[in-house]
Amino acid sequence: MAVLYVISAWLVMQVAGALIDLRVLPESLGPWVMAVLVIGFPIALVVSWFFDMTPEGVVREAEVPEDQPVLAAGGRRTDFIIIAMLAAAIILMLVWEPPAPADEALTVLPFESMTGPDEAAFAEGVSIELQNLVSQLRKFKVKQPPEASILAHFSDIPTLAREMDVRWVLKGSVRHAESRVRIAVQLIDADDEAAIAWSNVFDRELSAANLFAIQTEIARAITSELRFSLDKPAEKPLAAPPTQNTEAYNAYLVGRQRLTDRRVDWLEDAIEQFAHAIDLDPDFGKAYSGLVDACSLYRNYSEGHKHKSCPTDEAELLLLARKAVRLAPDSGEAWVSLGEVIGALLDQLDDRQSKSYQELSSEAENAFKRGLSLNPSYSQGYHWYAIYLASKEEGQSALQVIEQGLEVDPLSLPLHLIFHFPEWAESREEALWHARRIVEIAPDSPTGYARLGFELWRNHGRADEMVRLLSKAARLDPRNPEYPGLNGFAYLALGDYDMALAHFRLAEMIAYTDMDAERGRAAGEAFALLYPGRTREAIEKLEALQDTPWLGRPQLHAPLNALAGNDLRDGHPERALSRFRQHRPECFADVEFKDLSDSCPMLALARILQEVGDEERVQEFVLGYTPVLQESWDNFWSHLDYRKEAFVQARYEAIAGRHEQALTMLEDLVAAGFRGWVTSEWDWRFFAYYDITLDSIRDHPRFRATIAVIEADMAQQLENVREMQRRGEVPTLEEVNALIASARESG
Repeated sequence: MAVLYVISAWLVMQVAGALIDLRVLPESLGPWVMAVLVIGFPIALVVSWFFDMTPEGVVREAEVPEDQPVLAAGGRRTDFIIIAMLAAAIILMLVWEPPAPADEALTVLPFESMTGPDEAAFAEGVSIELQNLVSQLRKFKVKQPPEASILAHFSDIPTLAREMDVRWVLKGSVRHAESRVRIAVQLIDADDEAAIAWSNVFDRELSAANLFAIQTEIARAITSELRFSLDKPAEKPLAAPPTQNTEAYNAYLVGRQRLTDRRVDWLEDAIEQFAHAIDLDPDFGKAYSGLVDACSLYRNYSEGHKHKSCPTDEAELLLLARKAVRLAPDSGEAWVSLGEVIGALLDQLDDRQSKSYQELSSEAENAFKRGLSLNPSYSQGYHWYAIYLASKEEGQSALQVIEQGLEVDPLSLPLHLIFHFPEWAESREEALWHARRIVEIAPDSPTGYARLGFELWRNHGRADEMVRLLSKAARLDPRNPEYPGLNGFAYLALGDYDMALAHFRLAEMIAYTDMDAERGRAAGEAFALLYPGRTREAIEKLEALQDTPWLGRPQLHAPLNALAGNDLRDGHPERALSRFRQHRPECFADVEFKDLSDSCPMLALARILQEVGDEERVQEFVLGYTPVLQESWDNFWSHLDYRKEAFVQARYEAIAGRHEQALTMLEDLVAAGFRGWVTSEWDWRFFAYYDITLDSIRDHPRFRATIAVIEADMAQQLENVREMQRRGEVPTLEEVNALIASARESG
């Protein structure tokens, strides 16, 4: 009897579900049907325990003769088995939720402004906030919408939907006129020839409450249309707007939209919008979160410039992030911001075993997880979380987070930016694919061109392509000093020293306060004077750099290396040693070297010690460096066909006297396309003619033949750049000098 009940209940549920899907019955009836059937089961169970079904009907079990056939026979043992199976089935029915179909993913496209271009940022901001609300829907994936600049390159919705692997697309428009706002939305089924599944128009008095109410209503309408319900914890943030101040909310929406691009002027605008929103409403938690994000990004893309509306240091930024979480505890973006700020602060702490480090690390981990649980479609959150994990040397975990982020947002520029780095790529080809992918999905983004150019030089030796792509990036974002600065090193490799100097000087004119980057470019300037024979001027610049804080940056080891080389050529090894004692006292302490970026240029010092006859100390250095190099090799060499670790290994072998190994490694690197790193120390011309660690093999015929291969290649690439200049793809020297003059005049 219990079996029959369960079968009947199952049939009732199937019929009810079909009628609900056909809109014959209301969706709200579904839970009531389930409740009634579940309540009826114990009754059926009791009845089946005490009664049997016979050919004469249902009778009490005690009244059934022993020879009477029983349709539900089997004894108590069978009864127990049946009861156990039925109980398990009921429990499964109550707790199990089928996984979402793969085709039930949804995205929200940037809304179009019907008022004009001046309101475009506001319209897109509305869609971004709506995306955050919709992301709380259950049972199907909500994917981050592409940036408006990316969207413009897709001809139709079905193509975009296939690229993003979504079925449902929400698009809309915003008309903002005086005191009213009109929002029109369409829910499109991309699998049904872009058919409109639902649409509506909302015309309300413009206020923060009304605007948020419209977004909430749209989210709930989508929920109803797709027949899914909101998670219980997710209902709270839909209850009230984040601010009652309409102007503050509008400024916040514009600020969020400005964060979609990494151009310096856009980031400045975002900072000002968020700061304005906070001035209007000091309790607007999400505005604080936006300000934290904008300040963090601005610091990175402006090379450390501190905007007047941003905190002066990481500690103050942390207070701001915690305030954002306190005021907006249900905002996923706020929690992610907190995690990112703590991660940046942890990078400044040396002792990873200290209690403060462990506590902050735990807080950051919890903040990231909390943020992404509240807003699982927030692709920037996955980007920052992956960077945090990488900084803790949790590479595999970081890779998993990146892949999760790309699942949420396959067109995410930040995620592809981090994914093309060699720590994550399995090969040079995969790294290059991700770099090209950035340009494909964001052809109007300067960052994509810069990273593709960087990749083509770093792993493929194409300085000419780096010049072309960085020039394109600089035209799109002329206030970013990174682009002319990197082009300075590209021209250094090509042998056009006048262009190298001009680009370094242009970078200095538009740079802000990242002194480490400025010193790196100053070193580049020095070598742009040294290579063509302007030795005295170069030595003066290099001497001036000696007293600056070096911060362990490898490219800043080159000036000391070059000065020591000049001392050795002049027959003054003791003067070279004295330089190291004065400017690198840590090299003479009993210090354990941990990685290739340690502040002591150990291999260069070992070469000087060889010259003064201190072989015991040389061997100590060589032995001490062996595990460091091996660990670096194990961590990185497996990911790409070659990297700087192989070049460091060749230098190491030369110092250790294993010349055959050093020559073979350099030959293999050059044959594979290696032309140096994008800094002065790893520039091929520096190691070919000036790096003292390679003195023992510099006159070897095999070394000279290897360098000749690079020289011929660079000569051809320089001719390629000359042709680009004739076509107007890259600026000429006169044009760069004009930009320098303009920057000087504008202050």
